[in-house]
Order: sequence, then C-alpha cells, then structure tokens
Amino acid sequence: MPRFEAMEKADVKNKWESSSWGRKLIVQKRRASLNDFDRFKLILAKINVSFRYTPYCVYPFYTRVLFLKALPQNFNRSLTSCNTVLQRSGVIKQELAKLKKENAS
Repeated sequence: MPRFEAMEKADVKNKWESSSWGRKLIVQKRRASLNDFDRFKLILAKINVSFRYTPYCVYPFYTRVLFLKALPQNFNRSLTSCNTVLQRSGVIKQELAKLKKENAS
C-alpha cells in the first residue's frame, strides 16, 4: 500500500497520460473502442478534410488551372466551389468535434 500512496503523491498517472507513450496507448484504446459506423464516419471525414484548403482560391491563375486538372472528375470546377469547400470543411470539423466529445465521455 505505501507504494500506491507514493505513486499518488508523485502524480504518476497524470505524468504517464501526458507522456508520448501514454497518449499513444490512450489513442489505441479509443480507436479499439470505436464501432464500425464510427470508423466509417472517421474515414469519410479524413477524406473530406483533404478538400479543406483549396489552393486555387489563393494562388494565381496558372496554378489554379494546374490544380483544377488534378481534381477528381466529379468535383465542381467552378471558382465558386471554393466557398463550398470551405463550408464543407466547417461541417467536417464540427462532426470531428462531436466524435471526440462522444469518445471522451
């Protein structure tokens, strides 16, 4: 019992959880506890996050043309799609935040 009390006094649990190994184990346990539907939502969110920032909104015209050629065929290629992509990224961030809250509790 004295060893346990000494560990509590030294705050070993919080130090472990804040270490890189501890965080890795926590993340592994959290991922293992996800069900298939949560994994599916997470995969979709990761795919959609790749559209978060669109370089053709910011870069000059020639870069915009090169980027548009690299986009998937079904992607809306109009310049107004920049706003759509940024709005979509906001929704994805909200969904990821909801998942994090659900998994934390």
